[in-house]
Amino acid sequence: FRSLCRKLVDPIHKALREVSKLEFEEYQRNLTEYAATKNKAETERPKEPPVKMLVIPANNSATGVFQILNDNNGSGLMFETEGDTLALTFKSEHGNYSDGFRKAFHHETISYNRRKDREFVELASPQLSALLSGTPKQVSSLIPNAENGLFSRFMFYFMNLRPIWKDVFAGDDEQPLEHKFDIYGKEFLGFNLFLRQQLGRFRFAFSSS
Repeated sequence: FRSLCRKLVDPIHKALREVSKLEFEEYQRNLTEYAATKNKAETERPKEPPVKMLVIPANNSATGVFQILNDNNGSGLMFETEGDTLALTFKSEHGNYSDGFRKAFHHETISYNRRKDREFVELASPQLSALLSGTPKQVSSLIPNAENGLFSRFMFYFMNLRPIWKDVFAGDDEQPLEHKFDIYGKEFLGFNLFLRQQLGRFRFAFSSS
């Protein structure tokens, strides 16, 4: 199910990656021209474009995750089929961004230093969502206790499946779910493009009923 959910946003992610690729190629050309310029004092050095994406890899350093969020206006998603991928990342030397995870849940400011440019960066209102799948033991590996508050930031859905034989040769003519979700993903891309073109913000609220 996790892989199907990702198909809903894959077209948006791929569109952002394509834009980012084109911008980086333009940056490389400008950088080559800058390097060939004799009087660099009168020429401004090209600025490296932001790395645009929607789906952030969980196997990342803390600064890497925060930098990607900063490059994408503070927004990002994580999808992992194995929950211990994030658990192992949190246990690594530079990969523990658990505090950022918890702050992003409440859209609290995340601050960090970029070593490359010696720049102090603040993410004013980060928006990070994660969808993980795994076994109960993988959950306990990621969240061994409730002390640091990470446990309360997640909702848990336990799938108590009954072992029923499914005949894969039964001749089901129904369209595979993967194909359906590919279609839904294209629709989501259209929604995303429409929302990006709007000048104001939308507010959704439940009625009393």
